[in-house]
Amino acid sequence: MAELQAYINGEYVPESRAAVSIYDRGYMFSDMVTESTRTFAMRPFRLDEHLVRLYRSLKATEIDPGMSEGEMEAATLDMLERNSGMFAPGDDAWIVHNVSRGVYSYRQGRGGGPATVVIHCFPIDFASFARFYECGLHAVTPSVRQVPPETLDPKIKHRSRMAGQLADLEAARIDHEAV
Repeated sequence: MAELQAYINGEYVPESRAAVSIYDRGYMFSDMVTESTRTFAMRPFRLDEHLVRLYRSLKATEIDPGMSEGEMEAATLDMLERNSGMFAPGDDAWIVHNVSRGVYSYRQGRGGGPATVVIHCFPIDFASFARFYECGLHAVTPSVRQVPPETLDPKIKHRSRMAGQLADLEAARIDHEAV
């Protein structure tokens, strides 16, 4: 059975075999930046602007992805093209870039190997959002707060989502229909 392909460090692999090391700094320390881009009619929307923001986050976190913005764009478009046959007519894709500092080495301490670059996509599930458009949604303001800007620059788009996950859990305890 055919399946979506993910780009991992220069290689394309079926998503079921996509893997990074358990010692990857993104997995161990959430030492990773991210960017997401959607498509319209399977064409990336403002990909250049999303990549500028990705590279701004990479610079702020001192992560060298080992590839230029142009190379990242080419890999992104290639990944999308390789997956185009996996989408139904009318589908659009959510494109995700995750770049970590790479595999942690106890011998190298703060350093490490080359960055881990992952690019993947999946269909946007518009049907799951339809009820909110039709009926509205419930909202809860949880007690959980985001990391303050004095601690982590909010301009860095990173992968740590723990505060959001805890807020979602609290909101669901209060109102199971809250989003």
